[in-house]
Amino acid sequence: VSASQGPPARHLWKSGSGRVWRCRCPQLHEEKAMTELDHNKAIVRQLLEQGFNNNDLTQWDELTSPQVEMRSSPTAPPADRDAWTQNVSALHHAFPDIAVTIEDMVAEGDTVAVLETIRGTQDGKFLGFAATNRSVTIHACAIFQIRDGRIVAVTTVADMLGLLAQLGHVSLPS
Repeated sequence: VSASQGPPARHLWKSGSGRVWRCRCPQLHEEKAMTELDHNKAIVRQLLEQGFNNNDLTQWDELTSPQVEMRSSPTAPPADRDAWTQNVSALHHAFPDIAVTIEDMVAEGDTVAVLETIRGTQDGKFLGFAATNRSVTIHACAIFQIRDGRIVAVTTVADMLGLLAQLGHVSLPS
């Protein structure tokens, strides 16, 4: 997103401070006035649907701040963008058909919360475990913080115990 100087053009939006921005992701929305909340949701949707689902790492570079902090749980130490994109690549190697479906998305202020369903088939090594060729479905919640049109922080909480159980690596009590 870049600050706009001049007459209104396609895909502009105003922040709460009144600053006008030109959108980097015009393919995701119609030509209409977007609120800052709509724009923040479009950024997250583009990152998940194009960046994650298509393993398109250029989307991560485009839509996240170079100093983005990404956590796999609220108490986990933050990972930088390079570490996170390596994790995404490793997931795509282990689960070549992995895909996120956005079930719900809510935005308030600079925060976007997403309820996700993640599906895939383990055809490669994952967390030290050999391929099982089992299909899995897990749920996750991700909280994104956005400033000046870029994602600056992400915390994702996924059902890892459910994932390991579906892969046959742990047993859950009945």
